Amino acid sequence: MKILIVEDSLLQATQIQILLKRYSVDEVYTAYNGEDAIELCKQHRFDIAFCDLQLPQIDGVTLLASPEAQASIQTVVILSAMADAALDSTKSMCNLIGYNEVEAIPKPVDETHIQRLLSTYKRTQTAKSILPTAVTLSEQQTIEAFEKEWFTNAYQTQHSVEQSTLIGVEVLARIMHPELGLLTPFHFMDALRQLSLMDRLFFTVLELALKDISSMRKPIHFAINIEQSTLKLEIADQVASLCNKYKIEPSLLTLEITEHETILLDAHCYKNIAKLSMLGVGLSVDDFGTGYASLSQLSSLPFTELKVDRSFVNNISENKKNQILTKACINLAENLGLSCIVEGVEQQQDLEYLKTIGMTKYQGFITSKPASFSEFTSANNLK
Repeated sequence: MKILIVEDSLLQATQIQILLKRYSVDEVYTAYNGEDAIELCKQHRFDIAFCDLQLPQIDGVTLLASPEAQASIQTVVILSAMADAALDSTKSMCNLIGYNEVEAIPKPVDETHIQRLLSTYKRTQTAKSILPTAVTLSEQQTIEAFEKEWFTNAYQTQHSVEQSTLIGVEVLARIMHPELGLLTPFHFMDALRQLSLMDRLFFTVLELALKDISSMRKPIHFAINIEQSTLKLEIADQVASLCNKYKIEPSLLTLEITEHETILLDAHCYKNIAKLSMLGVGLSVDDFGTGYASLSQLSSLPFTELKVDRSFVNNISENKKNQILTKACINLAENLGLSCIVEGVEQQQDLEYLKTIGMTKYQGFITSKPASFSEFTSANNLK
């Protein structure tokens, strides 16, 4: 791992060097001004760059916006004692530029910060190493995946804070390709949309989930993603028929629609949602807080659940704005009588903080990564 520290304070830079050395990070380069940092960026490729914003000659904002930094740095860690507005604007700029990961931590940097950053970076690299991101399925390969039954499900557990128990799972589509291995939606979703096969994917995932869950000693609650285009179809009878086929109560099923898509719901969708609701099927607003759902929609549609987007959760124990936004989402759900699940919980300190602001349910890597059905049932002693 190669790391760049851009910090005009010798004391601060040395402190970061010492902390990195404790975690066996030896290839560390230090620049005390923006010009020297740009020269280092021309010569090296850095996995992580710690960058102060208030620098002599060239400030940190200008440095991070430079072509040299963009070509050299993967993950940016912004160091500053400046106001939140400046930090937030710089983070937004870095995200729009396209850095892989962007973090902001206060000065002085302590060991907890370093441990969390290195842990997050390694976990991200491991996830990326599963399959090169350049691999995407062609339209013909995607059709073949249906015909040859390459689709499979992954299951990520959801947990109750109060009882510290498993309360359900989110079901996620995967393809087990004979040559490319396990593929995530990143690798096949574009082709599915171009071929108008999202409806077929929904029913494929649903039937696989029902088949799996029907084999358990006691069926559990499960959630599946659905798109607005599928909700326009007369799907209630088919959902009911599949549930009956596998002897699973429809009330165990929740359909998740992203907040971005709620604005697209029309009269046909409302009719089908009503029919699904009559069966007992739940409806969840996924990625809540990032889209366009209006309060009038939350009151007019039979939503049963809000899922707080993971973007609010990362490092929430130290991010004041995310704390306020997440608490507002939790309170809104409670006041509307909706269930609320917080997504993307990965760090113990974030979990502990979320408990203090009223979180009752959550999912994330802190408890489990998406797993095959056999791995899921084995790990939770459910079969």
